[in-house]
Parts: sequence; C-alpha cells; structure tokens
Amino acid sequence: MSFLSSLFKKKPESARPAQFAGHYYPDDPQQLESLVSGTIERAVVPDTLRAEPRALVVPFAQLEVMAPSCGAAYAALAPYAQAYDRVVVFAPALRIPFRAMATDTAQAWTSPVGYVWVDTQVRDSLLQEEDVMRAIDQAHLAEPSIEVQLPFLHHLNPQWKLIPVLVGDGGPEGPAALMEAFWSMPRTLVLVCTQLSDEADPQIAREQDAGSIERLLSCRPGFERGHVSARVPLDALMNVAGA
Repeated sequence: MSFLSSLFKKKPESARPAQFAGHYYPDDPQQLESLVSGTIERAVVPDTLRAEPRALVVPFAQLEVMAPSCGAAYAALAPYAQAYDRVVVFAPALRIPFRAMATDTAQAWTSPVGYVWVDTQVRDSLLQEEDVMRAIDQAHLAEPSIEVQLPFLHHLNPQWKLIPVLVGDGGPEGPAALMEAFWSMPRTLVLVCTQLSDEADPQIAREQDAGSIERLLSCRPGFERGHVSARVPLDALMNVAGA
C-alpha cells in the first residue's frame, strides 16, 4: 500500500461528524463529488482572480444554492491548491453565543468524500492563549458554515490541513491579529465564510449585497449588521488586507 493510500484509509481517533450531510449537501459521495467537480469546472473565473490568493471569501448555504457563487472562488484557487499546507477557515458563530474565538478538539472533520485533517499542532498552540481562543465543540457542531466548504477543499487538495475558527461576540481586533499571523505564515490560506443580506425584500437585498461586495473589493471595513453574517471576521480581513 502506498503512503497516500494508507493516509486516505487512516481513521482519526476523534472526528467531528458530518452534521449537515443530506440536508445542506448530498450525503452520497458520488453525487456530492459530481456536484462539486461540476461546479468548479463550469465556473467562469474573472481575470482579476487569476493569481495565487492570499485569502478567499466564500458563501455558505445549501450547496445547490451557493454552488454558482462559490464556484468561481474555488475555481480560482484550483491551480494553486497544491501550494498550501493548511487552510484557516473563519466563520461567524450564529447559534451558540460566546466571546472571542473558538476552535474544536477533533483530529479531523468528516465529509462524505473523506476526512479533512486538522492541523492539531497549530490548533493546540492557539489554545494556549485562553483569552483569545477556546475549544467549544458544541458551537462547531451547531454551525454548517465550515462543514459545507469541506467537499470543495477535499476535492482541490485532500492532503492540506484545516484550522476551524468560529468568531463570536467582540470586535475585529482579535480575529485581525490572528489573521495577520496566518497571513505571514508560509503555505497558509485564509478563508472567510459568510452569508450576505438577510433582507426579505429582494430589491433591498440586492442593493445591500452590491454595497457589501463593493466594500470587499475595495478592502474597506465597516460591514453593517444584517448585511453580512460574518461582519466581524470580514472587518478583520479588510483591516489586514488593506494594511
């Protein structure tokens, strides 16, 4: 058995289960892989995205809904996926409140297409700073945002490692400091997951989304509550990217 074959067959001692398989995305591995690969292959990558990314902003929702939006981001990442050893995923904590940031204690995250392993060495070093980062497994179990990215990440590079971070209550200073540290770390990609407007009126939602996208493209912090769910990590990313 080759090294890669043995790696893919290896089972972690602890794994976060796939909580939203069959609801947010297909739980059948072949159907899921077909959806992910087709989304990436059909995506049109703008010329402005044809460079090795330092960070990506991606949506989260039911996979069939978000696929057209996230397809371009992951298609832009595809040519450079082997250039990274780890991906740090920031997402908002929307269901269980807490202060600062939280990771989890799992050795890997489960996906129908295979495990995505956690960079436990880096994760555990973050947990030494208890005022900045805590391990809250229940908060991660409640959120679909990072989980729905796993099939895309696994498809592009099943070997890179994950550092999952939920951002709770508080300002962008802590997340920005952490992003800046990862920004300077070689072979590391920063990913921010967000939903856009929660406005029920379609016209108002489109206007709010247009304003949020313009703010993203110009690296300006100051996202408004209700316009994006990941307001704090996005403000943090804009502070780092615009520095």
